[in-house]
Amino acid sequence: MDSSSNDDDEFLTPIEDDPDGLIEELKPSFHEEIEDFRSFAQRRRYAQEVIEDAVTLWGEAGILSVLHAIENQTGWALEITAQRSELDDVLMAKYGIYDDGAWTKLKSSDQWIEISREIYEITQRRLDEIAADIAGVEPNVKSHTKKRTNFVYRWLTRFS
Repeated sequence: MDSSSNDDDEFLTPIEDDPDGLIEELKPSFHEEIEDFRSFAQRRRYAQEVIEDAVTLWGEAGILSVLHAIENQTGWALEITAQRSELDDVLMAKYGIYDDGAWTKLKSSDQWIEISREIYEITQRRLDEIAADIAGVEPNVKSHTKKRTNFVYRWLTRFS
């Protein structure tokens, strides 16, 4: 066998034989990506631990406290629109079934996208009213709100 085929065979060593060796070999080429993944994995693991601790210590109220802290820190408005247990209850009460994948099906359904669009539209209308109230003036619902919500609806529905 010539040396070029030996080199090829050595390079094609199956990953399961030496995954650590392969990672070490690829590390210089993918160092930044590996570090990004490690950082992401660590953040995700830490976030999961925080949530588990909040549930253990304070139950559902702990989760609400975490969500409230996120809202305050980021300036976001987080909406609780449904709970997995409520979907399970409806499926059991009305149809006598339990579907372990029901929550995933709900989140990817056309109906859920429609609910999200409706919530967005209501929020935009009400924000105009709230801003007017804060400013001490009469609310003026403008046509740009309708155009903006139509754009968002088109954007959301293009993925379904």
